[in-house]
Amino acid sequence: MSEEHFLTVHDPKTNTTIKVPINATFNTIPSSAFAGPQDCSNHSPSSLMNRQPLCASTILVNGHLPSKAENDNWTQAIMSHTYVHTELEKQMTTFRYDAHPMGMLIATIASLSTFHPDANPALQGDGMYMKPKGADAKQIAKATANRNRAIYRILGKVPTMASYAYRNRIGRTYNAPMPNCNNYAENFLYMIDKLNEPEYIPDARIVKILDKMFILLAEHGSNCSTITMRHLASSGVDPYTALSGSYGALFGERKAAAVMGMLHLIGTPSNVPQFLQLVKEKKCIHKNSSTGTLEFTEGGKPTRLQGFGHRIYKSMDPRVKIAKSLALELFELIGKGEMGDLALALEEAALADSWFQSRHLFTNIDFWTAIVFHTLGFPADMFPVLTAIPRTAGLVAHWQESLDDPEYKIYRPRQIFNGAFVRDYVGDRAGLDEVVGDDEAAAASVSDGYAKSLPAEANKRLSLNSGGIEEAKLAEFKNMIERTKHSIQELSALTGGSPTGSNKPPSPKSGYTKIGAWVMGKSSSNDLYASEKLAKTQKELQDLLQQQQELLELYMVHRSQQQQQSQNASPEKVVSKSPSLNKLNAP
Repeated sequence: MSEEHFLTVHDPKTNTTIKVPINATFNTIPSSAFAGPQDCSNHSPSSLMNRQPLCASTILVNGHLPSKAENDNWTQAIMSHTYVHTELEKQMTTFRYDAHPMGMLIATIASLSTFHPDANPALQGDGMYMKPKGADAKQIAKATANRNRAIYRILGKVPTMASYAYRNRIGRTYNAPMPNCNNYAENFLYMIDKLNEPEYIPDARIVKILDKMFILLAEHGSNCSTITMRHLASSGVDPYTALSGSYGALFGERKAAAVMGMLHLIGTPSNVPQFLQLVKEKKCIHKNSSTGTLEFTEGGKPTRLQGFGHRIYKSMDPRVKIAKSLALELFELIGKGEMGDLALALEEAALADSWFQSRHLFTNIDFWTAIVFHTLGFPADMFPVLTAIPRTAGLVAHWQESLDDPEYKIYRPRQIFNGAFVRDYVGDRAGLDEVVGDDEAAAASVSDGYAKSLPAEANKRLSLNSGGIEEAKLAEFKNMIERTKHSIQELSALTGGSPTGSNKPPSPKSGYTKIGAWVMGKSSSNDLYASEKLAKTQKELQDLLQQQQELLELYMVHRSQQQQQSQNASPEKVVSKSPSLNKLNAP
């Protein structure tokens, strides 16, 4: 494929560049280019359903489908690291009986780094996992061995720690990993379910279903947990600590556990139509405990339809069909139960409603994941743990991939500061009681140790103390305005000098290619979109400049008034009683 059939995308904020193939016939790019992959290294989820999770994990980490010998070696290496240190096991017993399992897993995986100081770059050297360009074979082999050892430990021990968290929740002693077991899901089910049976073996049908769920959840592109893993890894921290932080991103409120909370709120299939109508009206819904009917309160937080909709997919998530089939398979084995009937009724009603269809609110993976885990008998607070176990393979794959990025460096996203520019702290808080004057507004102007801000019409907060702002700070403020002006001039030059708000795309051969944000070999409709984005940014900068200039003008008026009042005020007074100052200090 020639160079002109690629779209080169450079992000100056993270200093990363990617190339996306362009369909020359339709002049389009694939929808997954920026949404992230939905499969394992170009293997669709459906093609992997007859394999085991460890096979999927080696595809993610190594980038190719393994041979039988490679898969056997990979499986053996991971399953030989399932045992944890006895001190780590004792540490987990110190959690409270009602500790959340995900909180236990996050804390335990972070503490795992203390048991393996040999895997910590802070102790062993920041290059222990790196393969820099031009490295000799010895250095590359050492880095590969260090990475593999960390990956084997993580993938082997996470199910063990997850099972301990579950057993702690139900008040039972921990089980050791299953002897002579090469199946990831089977080993996990053994550790959570075994009681005193001498030769307990999990049901093979349940193992197969959990195998498939683990493969579905192993990886899903650049989502929140993945970016957290990459962000932390860019600092050079050990993989256990980075993994702990990324687990925290799986612990949010809008996950599979929220689906079960919503279903319990609905209660019965007969309440589904009323629930959907109240959701459309953005009502805060609650259930009448005595009658079981749905009611709502005005002014509360609107109740969401959990398990529907996706930021990327505007149609059905391709994984949902497989997850639903697994739920139906479980219903045949175990039975639907009340939640199964309710889930089917809710999905049918929501997908048939034009209001939800017009907003692309289709069932997402969290909906049927929650039903599968609930049908298997897991409590809702175990859902994030059950998601974290398979997602670990994808996370360590991203960790390894980020280390090999030729532009590898610590992440530092840019921010636009919109808080208080200058806030002079009143150091002597005891002196606040000595404010002279009976004007309440003047006394309030130095409450909480800070001077009151200027008016809100400037859309900024600029704190002032009794003595005004020093000349150095005034100069700094003026310098800030000059820098904003300079940024506007630079942006105008980069966009080919087109006026703010203009929809005319700059020439690809002139200033547009200088920006380094969206660069193509030939002009297309994407240029217009990029130009509009640049014009919007330029407009925002000019609005910011105007606000800064308003602030400066207000301050100069205030200082002039303050100097005039100080000529008539006694030296003992701390706060001026000028009506104009009070007006400025009014919230």
